[in-house]
Amino acid sequence: MYYSKKHSKKAPYILIVIAFVSLLIIDVNGKKIDEDDMSFTELSFNKVMAYSGHPEYQYKLGRAYDKGLLVLQNNGVAIKWYKKAAKKKHPKAMTNLAYFYDQGLVLEKNKSKALDLYLDAARLGNSVAQYNVALMYENGEGSPVDLSRAKYWYLLAAKGGDYHAQYNLALLLETGKCIKQDLKGAFYWYEKAASSGLVEAQFNLGYMHHMGIGTKQSFSQAMKWYLSAADNGDNDAKFNLEQIRIFLKEKAHRT
Repeated sequence: MYYSKKHSKKAPYILIVIAFVSLLIIDVNGKKIDEDDMSFTELSFNKVMAYSGHPEYQYKLGRAYDKGLLVLQNNGVAIKWYKKAAKKKHPKAMTNLAYFYDQGLVLEKNKSKALDLYLDAARLGNSVAQYNVALMYENGEGSPVDLSRAKYWYLLAAKGGDYHAQYNLALLLETGKCIKQDLKGAFYWYEKAASSGLVEAQFNLGYMHHMGIGTKQSFSQAMKWYLSAADNGDNDAKFNLEQIRIFLKEKAHRT
């Protein structure tokens, strides 16, 4: 008996980006981390530029209030500045504003409005918005379920390096749920997401190697990815890893 694949979905997530490259660091798994830091000089400059009507700085000021960066955290003020920037088609501001409608934070929950804003940002190439659009189409939020559109937007976000999109796209391709099943495609995107450190993808990639799904069966590759998932705290991976070791040990004794 083995534990089979994981099919959990990721919730929509808000885009949080600092514009200053010097503040961007990369963790050991290669995922971007935003260091929530801002100097008073930067904040003052952002305010001046925001009040002058510059959408990038309206977004940054909105984010400062959203995150409480050198100001008292205030979602209402954050929304005010996000709306100003969103009117000028700033993709990050539209994405964050959509999140407030999506989750019903301060603003009345409005999935249709959220989807429209995500779509506007997604069409401008924002990968987080593309992911959230796909998720909403897949789950029938703000729109009837449309897996073809979900696949389309997951694919765009996945190509942009979003590993949550890569994982959810792999799930769609593997299950063939209302779209053509593509096990090799699923394997490809699980591998992309697993290489970025996503534990669910690491487990599922190990399982595909283990069972020979979408690829040639390989116990060594299965063990490699189960071990990665196990090191990230996945108990199912630990169990399957031990089952392979027992099987190989018994096989060696029989021969």
